[in-house]
Amino acid sequence: MTDDNQYNLAMAMKFFGRAIGFASALFLMIMLIGGALMDVLKADGILLAVIGVVALAGCILSFWRERLAIALLLLAAAGLGVYIGVYASYNQLITWLVLGLPYLAAAALLFFSRWLERRD
Repeated sequence: MTDDNQYNLAMAMKFFGRAIGFASALFLMIMLIGGALMDVLKADGILLAVIGVVALAGCILSFWRERLAIALLLLAAAGLGVYIGVYASYNQLITWLVLGLPYLAAAALLFFSRWLERRD
């Protein structure tokens, strides 16, 4: 692969990683707000809000600090996995696929775009 193609692929992966991360964070925030503010005041609602803030921070930091952003997005995906495992009563895998997998995909795209940029 030529250097120009490799650079273009890395930039496309970075763009789509950021887009997926922001879309997922926006979806989670809208779900939290739409779910009723009274539910957010419970312990599980506060935990979900913290996970959402961590994911949003990872998306914002992806413009300046990619390694930290990747770590925060992975933390959000893992945090949602634990949250869903504890609080969801059924369809845990499907729920994580909808809520947690996009953060994992965004982190993977950012990681591999960084890897392509660093590769000689």
